[in-house]
Amino acid sequence: MEKLSAKLRERGLPGTEFAENCLSHLYHRNRRPNTLELNYTSIRLFLEFLKKERLTHLEGVSGKHLEAFVEHEQDRGMKPISINGRLDSVKAFLRHLIEMEIYGFG
Repeated sequence: MEKLSAKLRERGLPGTEFAENCLSHLYHRNRRPNTLELNYTSIRLFLEFLKKERLTHLEGVSGKHLEAFVEHEQDRGMKPISINGRLDSVKAFLRHLIEMEIYGFG
């Protein structure tokens, strides 16, 4: 878990502390290492996408950003099943933030 947090911090992405919180929550719920790694990758790719879109705070995320992220992944040649898995992880991440009252969806 500490390695994933360190990798996130190194990148200087928006919402890093929230991503760490979400991954920590999964870790404490005894999720398998592979599950943590898959969630980490999906969340990291989403946060990197937001950074390229010049979003500095997660409060500005909207459904349009999720749609654009899906298109971005399609343009990268990802298969639909992989994109669906990534999107599921990102939606779970955003849902976690809403439930923790950290974030209100814009």
